[in-house]
Amino acid sequence: MRHAPDWARFASRHWERTPTRLRLGAPLISPEQAFQGLVSVSAPFRLGTRFRALPDVRFFADTARLRAPGTLLPGEKDADTTA
Repeated sequence: MRHAPDWARFASRHWERTPTRLRLGAPLISPEQAFQGLVSVSAPFRLGTRFRALPDVRFFADTARLRAPGTLLPGEKDADTTA
């Protein structure tokens, strides 16, 4: 039987400091559902971001800032994250 995550320990160790990974045992959603969610949240940013718009999203390739990441973000024509 799995125990619930120790949130106090997690917060004291990682919150606003380092990335971490919590193992939940089984995925909450399928990879296909996760990809479709990624496509949905990426859609407004494919053509570019607006200055001082919320959310404040910035895209970088190496040291250059991309104003319109276009096809670098997943879209409806992509089959999966690899595509």
